[in-house]
This record gives sequence, C-alpha cells and structure tokens, in this order.
Amino acid sequence: LEYKNVNEVRVGKYMEVMLEDSENIEEQVDKMCDQLLANPVIEDYTYSIEEVV
Repeated sequence: LEYKNVNEVRVGKYMEVMLEDSENIEEQVDKMCDQLLANPVIEDYTYSIEEVV
C-alpha cells in the first residue's frame, strides 16, 4: 500500500468501571482485567484508579 512514513499503529479498547469503595481495590481491578476484561496471553493492559466525588 506504500505507506512508507507509518512507524506504528495501535488498536485498543477503553472501558470504564465504577466500583464502590474497597480497601483492596487494586487487587479487584487486577483480577477483573485478568479474568474478564482482557486476555493476558495476547493483550497488555493498563488501568488508572480515580476517586469520583
């Protein structure tokens, strides 16, 4: 196709999950990502945790 100036292409998905307060929130999010939201064998993921006021 002769796109010689293209160095990288990324395709991704974005999900927003709202959870109730919890002391082990990072553990829960890791578990959800590994078991439900992503396939860790072929996908990498990142997440951020923000407090909603």
